[in-house]
Amino acid sequence: MKESKRIKKMWENSQISQERALEMLEELLKQDQFELLLPEYKLVYLMNDAVESFLVFQGARMTGVYEKDYEGPLDASINYENGEYVLVVHQADSVVTLFYQSLSLEVHLYNYGEIGHFWVEEYEYLRQLEYRIAILHDKLEYLGSEFCTPTERKLAQLEQFPPLNYCCYPAVPEKYIVPKDNPWQPTKEAVAVMEELADEAGDRSMRKLLKYYRRHHSMRVSRYIAKKLQQIKHARLIDLLTEKLKKETASYPNRSFGKETDQRHQKLLDQARAEQEELRKQGIKSEILREEPFVTAQDELDYKVYLMIYKKKGRNRVVGQTTRKLFSIPIYKIKRALPPEDSQRKKYEKENCYLYKPGGCRSFSDMICSALSFLYLCISLADVYIIVKKCFRFVFRLLKKCEFMGEKSFYAIFSQYGQEKWMKLIKNEF
Repeated sequence: MKESKRIKKMWENSQISQERALEMLEELLKQDQFELLLPEYKLVYLMNDAVESFLVFQGARMTGVYEKDYEGPLDASINYENGEYVLVVHQADSVVTLFYQSLSLEVHLYNYGEIGHFWVEEYEYLRQLEYRIAILHDKLEYLGSEFCTPTERKLAQLEQFPPLNYCCYPAVPEKYIVPKDNPWQPTKEAVAVMEELADEAGDRSMRKLLKYYRRHHSMRVSRYIAKKLQQIKHARLIDLLTEKLKKETASYPNRSFGKETDQRHQKLLDQARAEQEELRKQGIKSEILREEPFVTAQDELDYKVYLMIYKKKGRNRVVGQTTRKLFSIPIYKIKRALPPEDSQRKKYEKENCYLYKPGGCRSFSDMICSALSFLYLCISLADVYIIVKKCFRFVFRLLKKCEFMGEKSFYAIFSQYGQEKWMKLIKNEF
C-alpha cells in the first residue's frame, strides 16, 4: 500500500530532466510517431489500458501546417536557438515547426486488472493474461521502473516467457504483432517467476516441467507447456497469476468519463455482478471484464462489460461458447455463455430485451442477422429436399430393378419345371 501511494504521488507530479524528455521525443520520432493534441500541445507518448502518457510542450507556439491524419515516414530535427527549443517536422509535403521553452511528462496510470479484449478466439482467459502482461511490460520499458510496483516489475518479466506470450497465445490478430528476434528464447528471470508461481500454487508437475524447460527451451517444448496451461490440473497456477495482477493493479484508479456516464457504467457492472452471482450459485466460475476507451485522447471504442464464463472440455478449461446480450443502453454489451432457463426466460426477456424476444425492441443489425439466418435456413431446407428426392429416386429404381430380376427368375424356374414334367409324361406313355 505504501508503494502504491508513493507511485501515485510520483506520477501526479511526474518530473523528468530535459535530457530524459528529449530522449523520449527522439524515440517517438525515430518510430515515425507524431500525434499532437491541440491546443494543449501534448504529444502522445504511451497509450494503452494501463497508462496514458504525454510529452507536454511548455510555452509552445506553432507555425506551418500539422497533418492530423498523416501516417508515414517523418523527417524531424531538434535545435536550441535563442533560449528556446525548435522542433521541425516534415510530414510529406507539409512542414510544422514547434517553438517551446521546456518539455515535461504527463502520466495517468489506470487499473488494468479487469480489462478484457476478445479479438482472438479460443482460450480467451490465457490471451487476457498475455495482453495484461504485454502492456505492463510496455509501461516498465517506456516509462521506467519508478512507475511500477515491485510485484509489477517481477510479473513484467513473463513477457519473455514464450508459452504464455504472443508466441502461443496472441491477444491481437497476427497482422498487428510486431516480430522480435529469437522470440522462442525465454529469459532466466521469466522462467524463475513461473517456477515461483508454480511453487506457490502447489503445482509440482508444472514445476518439474519448468525445470526441464530451463535447460531445453525449444519451440516444441514451449508449445507443449502452452498446451499444459490449458488443462484443468494447472488452473490453480493460472488463477493465481490472474489474482496477483488484479490485486496489484487495484490500487490504481479506474477511468472516469463524468458523473452521469460513470453512473451508467456502474449500473451495467451491477447487472453483470448479479448474473455472476447466479452462476456462482450453480457452481459455474466466471469473470467480469470491461472494455473502455481512453480518457484524454478518446478513440471510437465503446464501453462494454463482458461476463467470461469458464467451462470444462475434456481435460482442458475453456471459455463457453458465448452469445451477446444488449442491455437497455444500446452501446453496452455483456458476454454470456448460456441462455437463461425456460422458466426464467419470460422475465429475462422483459428486463433485458433479449434477441429472441417476441415483438421486442430490435436493432437494425439484429434484423439483418435474423434475415440472414432465415435465408440460411431456406437454403438448408432446399438442400435437404434435393437430397431426399435423390434418395427416393434411387430407391424407386432399385425396386424396379429388383422386380424385373424377380420376374425373370420366376419365368426361368417355371420353364424348367414345365420341361421336366413334360419329359415324365412322355416316358410314362411309351
